[in-house]
Amino acid sequence: MCVQPYAKEAFERNNELVKNGSLTLEVEPGNRRDGYGRLLAYVYFDGKSVQKTLLKEGLARVGYIMDPPYKYLNLNKDNENLARSIQINIWSRSGFVTKWGFEGCE
Repeated sequence: MCVQPYAKEAFERNNELVKNGSLTLEVEPGNRRDGYGRLLAYVYFDGKSVQKTLLKEGLARVGYIMDPPYKYLNLNKDNENLARSIQINIWSRSGFVTKWGFEGCE
């Protein structure tokens, strides 16, 4: 499998965030698990949202929304739109982000 653009940067940034503080999880009320049985939770380091940081930095996107509502869906979309509007990282390549994921490999 190929390595998608920004995958390494997203991995490194996530690692940096979760390893440099106290971690807490907030489980999604009502939708504790997704269709594959994975736990749905919001991750915080020292009280700051990991999801918010990655979205605002253009290293993540909002996708695969199943069985809404989700507590922070609108906020997450707002943070994604902020990164999209300034075209950083995943948003800097035209056509890279698709409805089903990402196009292209390095």
